[in-house]
Amino acid sequence: MPSRLSQPGQGILGTFSLFYLLLTQCCSVSHGKAVIRRPKIISPKDNAAIAAQGSGCTITCVARSSWPDFHIVYWLADNNFIEDKFPDGRVWEEPERQSAGQTTEKSLVFSSVEEKDFSVRFCCVVQDPSGADIRNISLQRGPQVLTSPPERSHQETPQPSSSDTRT
Repeated sequence: MPSRLSQPGQGILGTFSLFYLLLTQCCSVSHGKAVIRRPKIISPKDNAAIAAQGSGCTITCVARSSWPDFHIVYWLADNNFIEDKFPDGRVWEEPERQSAGQTTEKSLVFSSVEEKDFSVRFCCVVQDPSGADIRNISLQRGPQVLTSPPERSHQETPQPSSSDTRT
């Protein structure tokens, strides 16, 4: 006896397949032509982001989808969800932001970049009913940033006045 999942149109798999088929066939027709564009990651263009150890960092993924209500943009770290890879909350995703046109932004935020982050493979993923696009991003070391400004002496340094002349 065949299982329920193997019968067309029944079970979870069948329901999802039917939903997908309806979305791609019914909702993608515009002016008599099929307008099915796969989602695309527009930015970052490079596969690297510059970050300085000990400083904060934000990487923004900009993706285009023809499906404004049926798409998702998210980040992965070594093929894990961000909240699973960084349970301490040091790295997190900001909520999606809709931009002009058919683009969505999703930022990955580091409160402080650590040495181990330079060996992690980060991925921005966009998915919609017409497919998916993935951009792998690695952190590259940038110039070291001072965590606090150098202390100034408490004595005021005299400033030359505009009437001072030099010979």
